[in-house]
Amino acid sequence: GVVTIDLAESIVCFTGYNFKEQPSYFTTFGLSMALNKANWTTSYNGGTLGTTLLSGTSIASCFDVDETDPAHPLVKYTNNTSVINEFKVRIPLTITHVWGSETKNVDVVIGRTIGGNSNKRK
Repeated sequence: GVVTIDLAESIVCFTGYNFKEQPSYFTTFGLSMALNKANWTTSYNGGTLGTTLLSGTSIASCFDVDETDPAHPLVKYTNNTSVINEFKVRIPLTITHVWGSETKNVDVVIGRTIGGNSNKRK
């Protein structure tokens, strides 16, 4: 299946609302987000968040960034074939607004996938 991750849900403004709840904040505060996929790390297959690059794993191709709206990119995870245990991906998110820029890490938990014949009862 395909999972779309909206990182705007993880950004909370000083007003207490997240940017998903208040889309006008994108224009009000001149907000834009940048995701540098080359710097994503993962705990997949025993990796260490902050150290193990996602790009060096067999699942790197399962992740894509939808930049249809460059100010509001979406992360897409697609896995239709294999069973994978739960893991995390750390995404450095650079937020630019009228006051400057700031980079924060967003940790995304990818739950265990269920697949085909490997889950039959014995």
